[in-house]
Amino acid sequence: MGLSLKWTDIVGMLCALSLLTTSVQGSEHSAPVSEEDQVISQQLMSQLQDWYRAADENDPDAYFNLGQYHRTGIGIEPDLELAEFFYGKAAELGHLSAQKNLATLYYFAFPDSPRTQQAHDWWLRAAYSGDNEAQMRLAALYFKGPVLMDPIEGAAWVFVAANSGDMKAKVAQDQLENNLSADALVQVKERQAILQTQMKRMPPSSFEANLQSSDAESSPMHLSIPIEGPRHYVQVAALTNREDADQMAKKIQTEHKDILEQARAYVMEFMPATGRVIYRVQIGSMDEASHAAALCRQFKQRRIDCFVGRD
Repeated sequence: MGLSLKWTDIVGMLCALSLLTTSVQGSEHSAPVSEEDQVISQQLMSQLQDWYRAADENDPDAYFNLGQYHRTGIGIEPDLELAEFFYGKAAELGHLSAQKNLATLYYFAFPDSPRTQQAHDWWLRAAYSGDNEAQMRLAALYFKGPVLMDPIEGAAWVFVAANSGDMKAKVAQDQLENNLSADALVQVKERQAILQTQMKRMPPSSFEANLQSSDAESSPMHLSIPIEGPRHYVQVAALTNREDADQMAKKIQTEHKDILEQARAYVMEFMPATGRVIYRVQIGSMDEASHAAALCRQFKQRRIDCFVGRD
């Protein structure tokens, strides 16, 4: 990849800046209910009614507040699925905090977390909106891998955040500049310029349409197995180098053949909205989502991050 700094050092540096170490947890309320608590509860119920009425009108702030309510569990048991639903409604409407909270839920909060691809997609949207926290979390994902391993992209997002004045990003940028090779530094700065140009040309409201258009128009350029009809698969990596992706697919096939049964590891070439070719290492195909989910659980037990997808 042209990086002289060890990836583990970079990840450790970013985690030290609290970029991938924050979990989302609900509050516990087991104490007796006082008169003051009852008054607060009545006020909360009134507020909830207002939020639900506003949500009926598709108000993003109301959706976000309902997501917060169900995530934190104020007076109730936290419900992450409802939090995901309401955050998702707000996030789709462009609510920045909802996008970041939804990504955080996917990465930290669920029993099968990290849901790396889903977290990435929402942090990416927030990052394109200019949010420094999302940009730095996205960078940490690209450095951490292996599902999304792209250290050049990760460093570029650090530089983007630093350019807007984020102090944590500036600290990370200084360390990267002191450890990257000259060639890698050139690549990072070139990618930084492209990202900043895309951010100017792609306002938040157009990001989803651009991404959907790219997904619809982009078709696999290469498959090492034939695909017919609807299929489920398990994705274990998304790399920027074709040779690395091919080697990983072969390694998965060889070292984990005991759990693959009839499934096969292969590489899918994909062109996302950002314009950089991504090589997805996947295992498939499976008729039932439950089979793919069971396989993904086995990979996670072997400390291999993954998620289930469907074409």
